[in-house]
Amino acid sequence: MARSTRVRSPSSSSNTSDSRPAIDLPEEWSFLPFLCLPDGAHASEEEFIYFHLPPVPQWTDYPQSTIFGLACFRQIPTSELVHKTSDLTRSTVQKAVVVLAREPVLGFVRTKLGLVTQAFFAQKDFSQLEILDNLFDNMRASVHGYVNDATLYAGISLRELVFTFKYKALQLLKLLLLEKRILFFGQRVEKLSSYQYSLVSLIPDLLRHLDDVGSPLLGNAPDAGHHVDSKPSALTKKLTELEDLHLAKLKNFGLPLRVFGKGCFFQPYIPLQQIDVLMSPETKSFLVGTSNAIFTHHKACAIHAVVNVDTGNIEITDPALNAALALTPPDRRFIDEIAKSVTNTWNTEDPASGNTIEFGGSDDDLRARFELYLQTLCVSMRASLEPNSSLSVSPTGGANKAPPKDYISDYNINFIRMWQTTTNYKLWESQTSKDMVDAMSPGHPFQGTTSLTSVQQSLAARWTELGKAVTPLQQSVGRALSTAEMSISKAVSSVVAEASSTATANTPQSGTGAATSTSTAAAGTGAGASGNFQARATSQATQMFNSVSSWYSQKRKEWIATTQAASDHDLGELEGDGAFEVVPLHNEPGHPGN
Repeated sequence: MARSTRVRSPSSSSNTSDSRPAIDLPEEWSFLPFLCLPDGAHASEEEFIYFHLPPVPQWTDYPQSTIFGLACFRQIPTSELVHKTSDLTRSTVQKAVVVLAREPVLGFVRTKLGLVTQAFFAQKDFSQLEILDNLFDNMRASVHGYVNDATLYAGISLRELVFTFKYKALQLLKLLLLEKRILFFGQRVEKLSSYQYSLVSLIPDLLRHLDDVGSPLLGNAPDAGHHVDSKPSALTKKLTELEDLHLAKLKNFGLPLRVFGKGCFFQPYIPLQQIDVLMSPETKSFLVGTSNAIFTHHKACAIHAVVNVDTGNIEITDPALNAALALTPPDRRFIDEIAKSVTNTWNTEDPASGNTIEFGGSDDDLRARFELYLQTLCVSMRASLEPNSSLSVSPTGGANKAPPKDYISDYNINFIRMWQTTTNYKLWESQTSKDMVDAMSPGHPFQGTTSLTSVQQSLAARWTELGKAVTPLQQSVGRALSTAEMSISKAVSSVVAEASSTATANTPQSGTGAATSTSTAAAGTGAGASGNFQARATSQATQMFNSVSSWYSQKRKEWIATTQAASDHDLGELEGDGAFEVVPLHNEPGHPGN
């Protein structure tokens, strides 16, 4: 496997190769070849890898912030090349074409990069680089200046994230807000990257504020107490009126929440050569992805949660997080409705078909719902921080202060307390004021009691799933019992028939006295033989019944145990996930009991 250690520096002044000389790979990017050719790359014909690079201090002409990279990897047998160089010593050549950008617009250029890489390999001559020069010129002309939402969110699928993780998608968002050490694990590197970008995009406008994610040593974001302008003034003229209003609204709520800053690290794909970054004392939190299982077992990485994108499971390694990540009944109703909208419009044979649906269950719909959730969270937190000024009239006619209303318990008080210790919360609190409470009423979007109908629907859905799991077992037991019954019936009928035939054959006949005596003796002997046979047949039948009875009893115990385990697991999930809560209805306004 050949790895290049040189980088071509593009120039817009000329298209000749002399104006774009190769430069030595900077020390800060020594791990770049391992990013472009990930673990297990030899097993794939093509793979896309998303990654981030720290700035190079010596390159003063470039901003000292994160650089976003996308590599397209392919391989070809060395024997097929028309031009071979001395460094090609293996039977297969593996190379990657890499695009580096100042903004995370990599999903927008993914398709184009894939086609160009395919054409580059089809030349079978890696010394011909004109096609790469054309790619650079084309992308530079198509992506420049202000990046709109369509370009920013291209290649990101919230539908796939929600379909894979269901209610756990909300737990992932809370994990991100808590600034924990999160590791995404899976076999497909592109899938790892896509899911992480989808998660980050759930925080409105955060994709435009990833300047510091390339290294935990970066700290371009302002510290707590300083004002943050979520819209650079130089770009104001290029914003549409609608986008301008939306950004202003987000700013009023203190969004985006700055979960990445100094001490934080975000690497969609991390090679083993960067594991020292995770173990560094400067790294307080991280969001990284890998296909190497070594990371999941390395205790020095101090991982709080392992997210398996292949199974849709989240393994919490820090017990203190369990209480904070438990979903309240309003949380569960919120995410269940989102998951249902995705499931109802999901096409297993063509997952990308969701891009053609009008709105309900689309990425835009999901993004709007999560944005509302975060907005109500911010408003509820701000309302809980402000002194209560509402007045209630006492029975005597005097004015008394009403007790403060609890707006935050619906989000899980354990989560709220842990969130208040994070850097992004302290920054948010220092930048916002009570004015946002005037823009939106505080309270969870699914606040209020759980109706009996909702409980019944939830239980009905879960018992239906349980029934589907138990039905095959019931059918198997039924077929086995039916077969056993038929076998016993045949055996008993055979025994009775044989006994009857023997008894008939041995029945004494009438005759002379001597004959009668002889016949009587013979009959007595025959009767004794018949009685022994019947006893033996009865014993065999009894043994057969006992055997079948024992088998049926054992199967019945197994079936009951299986059913009980499934039921306990189902109800345990209801209780643990906070899927529903029965609230006394007599407290509702207008109830006859009031």
